[in-house]
Amino acid sequence: MKIIPWIAALLWLALRAIAGRIFQPEDAFRFGVLSNLGFVLILVFMAIYLKYKNYSGERPSFLDDIKSCMKACGKYAIGVVICMGSYYSFISNEKDILFQKRIDEFAASIDTEEKLSVLYQNHPELKSLGREQLIATNKERVETLFSTKILMSLSLFVLILVSMVYSLIGVLFWRNVVKQL
Repeated sequence: MKIIPWIAALLWLALRAIAGRIFQPEDAFRFGVLSNLGFVLILVFMAIYLKYKNYSGERPSFLDDIKSCMKACGKYAIGVVICMGSYYSFISNEKDILFQKRIDEFAASIDTEEKLSVLYQNHPELKSLGREQLIATNKERVETLFSTKILMSLSLFVLILVSMVYSLIGVLFWRNVVKQL
């Protein structure tokens, strides 16, 4: 189980690159998220299976099982975040396409006086800002949201959180269902 998470991260990168060529940017992004969740789930069950495959003697503790799962998922999370940074920085321009789309959508949502007045009615705190200031503020927010560093940091956080939850559920399932069969 030492290199399997790293191989899974590279496989994710290959699949993500293919999805980026086949799908629209938003669909490819969703594919990347869902494939990450799938890889984490697969790694949880592979870690448990490989731990028990050649195991003889006293049954390991619940925490030992979770530790094994988290170790594999942690390696995967680090590997896939590095691959994600490489993908968005060097391989794909999807991030730039989505970035520009968000800016254009906001600009289109306030392009007439009626639309701008609706925005001011819904958000009275923005009344002091003109159309150009609103567009500039939106652009700054979108730049922050689509920053590769932010995407990588949030992805690492979410993958670790998902790994914890999947490890807990996977170990409970393994101990209470699979081992009973």
